[in-house]
Amino acid sequence: MQITNIEWLIRYKQSGFSFFNTKSSEKKILQSWTKYQINKPTDEEIKSWIDSPIQNYAIVCGEISDLIVIDVDIKNGGDPKPFQNRGLYEVQTPSGGFHFYCKYDTSLANTKHDNKGILKGVDLQSNKSLAFAPPSFFPKKGGYRLINDAPVQEIPEDLLIKILEALEPEQQAEEYTPYKPIKIPEMGRPGDIFNALATWEQILFPLGWTKVGHQNTRGIQFWRRPGKKNGISASTNWNNYDLFFPYTTSVDGLSQKKGYTKFNLLATLKYDGDYRRTAKELVVENYKIANKLI
Repeated sequence: MQITNIEWLIRYKQSGFSFFNTKSSEKKILQSWTKYQINKPTDEEIKSWIDSPIQNYAIVCGEISDLIVIDVDIKNGGDPKPFQNRGLYEVQTPSGGFHFYCKYDTSLANTKHDNKGILKGVDLQSNKSLAFAPPSFFPKKGGYRLINDAPVQEIPEDLLIKILEALEPEQQAEEYTPYKPIKIPEMGRPGDIFNALATWEQILFPLGWTKVGHQNTRGIQFWRRPGKKNGISASTNWNNYDLFFPYTTSVDGLSQKKGYTKFNLLATLKYDGDYRRTAKELVVENYKIANKLI
């Protein structure tokens, strides 16, 4: 059954999307859409678009719409097969490419299609980005066509891992500082000793974190925060740097785009960022362990 223009507007509103009429009969936007990055369209705006001779629309991606669009550009070598038959909401573009709609995920930011692996020829549309959508139709190009009408869901976990491995998001970290594991010191600061001897499992398991998938051939391990049922919240050991990189914004004290040593992470998650207290507790703990060994 064909979906009417009015039904599309109702659908987008009910889905919680921020969207707008482009006011152009071509694939371009003739109005400012900055406000739709902050506020969703009002009922009055939507009603005014119903009678517009132009029925071309764009959806604002990212947190405001709880949406990430995986934009597969066939012309630039994009391969839709890894994303198809996964139960994802799917739209075909006028050029023969595909849009796959997924729930917003803090671990993913906008990308361009000059990536590698699964993201070759693929853009990720997230915050401050948009995606043209049905019922948009352009006389010289064609229209957007719904292929799979499914609920917008979270990105399947195995697919998210492949995307993150292709993205190498830690390389984009603003505060990224490679940390080379030190040799075990005979005497040294508690933090240095802890970084050298402790494992990520010893820190994260007691705090309720869960391993996601298996450690890959490059040594990278993905993690999920406590209280989260699906998705990925962090990774460890990217490119053999002994660091923890959070993607989540839902854990107090953790900052995205920052790499944490084991000592930094322990201090942040267990001791409210109090490094002096963390060091003192480690000294006491080591003393207890030493006494047991004597």
